[in-house]
Amino acid sequence: MDQELLFSLDTFYELKSDGTVILLDVLIGDEGQSPDYTVRVNTKKILEHASSSSKNFPVGNDHDLDGKSLRINGNIADTSKDSNKIELTIKLKGGVEDFKKKFSVTVEKEGEVVLFSIVLRFFA
Repeated sequence: MDQELLFSLDTFYELKSDGTVILLDVLIGDEGQSPDYTVRVNTKKILEHASSSSKNFPVGNDHDLDGKSLRINGNIADTSKDSNKIELTIKLKGGVEDFKKKFSVTVEKEGEVVLFSIVLRFFA
């Protein structure tokens, strides 16, 4: 691989400020992809070395999250012999609007790795 592949995002997420629990989805696709990622609120790890997709993972109460940042960092290795497509979808629910961002890339060969660094900054 000539260059490092990276999915990167740094954006804001508006909270309702009504006590809602914010839910996170980290969806890994295509078949045969092997992730390793950690989720933090500021520096506190809330999910460490996850090796599969996570759905409806509670990040915290919106009152507690105001002014903090959600950080999702890790990698996805292509381990499929059938496809070299790597996908990552990030979803947040419970704020003013639901958030969804999908990343997709086709790597050249099996075994290649895509790094990802996602930052979602909470505000009310």
